[in-house]
Amino acid sequence: GSDGDRNYLALAYGSRAWVNIFLTPSNELSSYADYDYVSVWLYAVADEGEVKFSFFNNLAYQVTFNANEWYEARISMDVFIAQMEAEKQFLPVNFNNAKSDNHKSLTEIRFGDITAVRSDTESGTEA
Repeated sequence: GSDGDRNYLALAYGSRAWVNIFLTPSNELSSYADYDYVSVWLYAVADEGEVKFSFFNNLAYQVTFNANEWYEARISMDVFIAQMEAEKQFLPVNFNNAKSDNHKSLTEIRFGDITAVRSDTESGTEA
């Protein structure tokens, strides 16, 4: 889809509560070593309030952001490369889990740009 701000991939709740997305970088992981972080734009369609999202299904890489707004999450390149080399699921989504404060009202998640970025530049390279 596109909302005027950016193009995105949207996942909407259907019959499966858990959806796991594995990312395949367009280049060898070693080619990203000169970058500082991976930028991922997230948008959660949910009841008002905050949404928590854990990259790699790991609370150590959890971000908290406002529902119904775009949010840029940044993952250090060292973490990204290590987790991708370990074949971890990059984008685990848990829809409508009433027992989870993180995702109990989430009905759609949108992933915008996923880009490798150097801190000293404005532009990046798509991961």
